Amino acid sequence: MITTEQLERANKGLSHCRIVLKPGYQTLCLKATLPPKPGQEGKRRQQIISIKCKATGPGLKVAKAHAQRLDSELALNRFAWENWGYRQKQAAQSRPLDGFIAIKRSQIQPSSLSLYLPIVGQIEQLGGELTTEQLVALVRDRSEDHSKNRKTWCQVCAQVAEYLGLDPKPIRAIAGRYQAKPVNPSDLPTDDQIIEIWEGMGEHWQWFYGMMATYGLRPHECFHVDTEVRQGTLIANVRKETKTGARIVLPLPGEWCDRFNLASKRLPDIITEGRDNRRLSERISLRFRDKQVPHTPKALRHAYSCRGARYGIQPDVMARMMGHSISVHCKTYQAAISLTQYQAVFAQAESLINRS
Repeated sequence: MITTEQLERANKGLSHCRIVLKPGYQTLCLKATLPPKPGQEGKRRQQIISIKCKATGPGLKVAKAHAQRLDSELALNRFAWENWGYRQKQAAQSRPLDGFIAIKRSQIQPSSLSLYLPIVGQIEQLGGELTTEQLVALVRDRSEDHSKNRKTWCQVCAQVAEYLGLDPKPIRAIAGRYQAKPVNPSDLPTDDQIIEIWEGMGEHWQWFYGMMATYGLRPHECFHVDTEVRQGTLIANVRKETKTGARIVLPLPGEWCDRFNLASKRLPDIITEGRDNRRLSERISLRFRDKQVPHTPKALRHAYSCRGARYGIQPDVMARMMGHSISVHCKTYQAAISLTQYQAVFAQAESLINRS
C-alpha cells in the first residue's frame, strides 16, 4: 500500500488533475473538474476516472503516466470521455417511483435524499403492484431489529406506502426502539483541551476547527456560513443549503472569536464541488483522523451544547442555535446537560463554602 507522502510526490507538477485512492478500494483513480459524462447534463464538476491501477509502487507509476496524459488533454482543451472508455448509455426508462423521488427532491437536502435513493431502488426491484406486506418483508430482510438502519428503512418505506395509497402503519409498527446514545460529557474535550488542539491544527485548519468549537457547527456548515459583527458580537449566519436550514448562532465563549481569529475566513484545501453535505462531513472526519485529532468533529458540537448548559442558556435557545427541534435536542443532550448543570451548581456551592 502506498503512503500519503508517495501520493503527494506523484501529484507534484500536475495542474489540472490529481491521483487519489478510490474510496473503499486499494486502487488508484484520477480526479479532476470535468464536463458531464456522455448522456448526462449539468455543469463541469469534480469527477473520477477509473484507471484500474493498484495502490502499489508500480501501480503508482502507471497512474502517474495516465495523470500526465489527462493533465495535458485538459490544458489543451482536448479532453473527451470517449478517449477514456466512456460511451453514452441508452436512455433510462422511467421508473415507477420517479414521482416520489421528484417530490422528496423538492422537500429535502441532497445529503438526505442520498439516503432515500438506494432504498427506493431496492423497492422498485420488487416489481409488479406493491403491497404493504411486501414492504414489511423487505424492511425485515434488509435491516436488524431496533437498529438505526431499521429506523431509516421504515421511514422511507412508510412514505413510499403513503405515496402509493397503501397503509403505512404496519411498516411504522416494526421501526423498533432505536435511539441515539446520549452524550456523555466525560467523553468530550474540555475547553482547555480544545485550545491546545487548536494551536496544533496548522493555519489552514485553525479557522475551521475554531468555528466548529465556538459555534457548535456541523462540519459541512463551515462551508456554508458567513460571519458579521452585531452589537460587538461576531455572529455566525448559517445558510439555508445546510442540513437544517438557515439559522443564527452566537459564540460560546465569545472570547474565542478573537483568540481563534474567526472573523478571517480561511477554509482548508477540501474539494467541495460535486459533494453533498454528508460527503463533506465524511471528508472532514477522515481529515481529523489523518491529523490524529483525539476526538471526532461531532464532539466539538456536543461540547458546545454542554457549554451552553454550563452558562445557564435555556435548552430551547440552544436547540434553535444548533438547528434542532427541542425534542431532539433534549433526547440527545438531556443526560449530559443535567450532569453539567449539577456539576456547575455543586462547583458554585463549593466556592461559597470555601469563601466562608
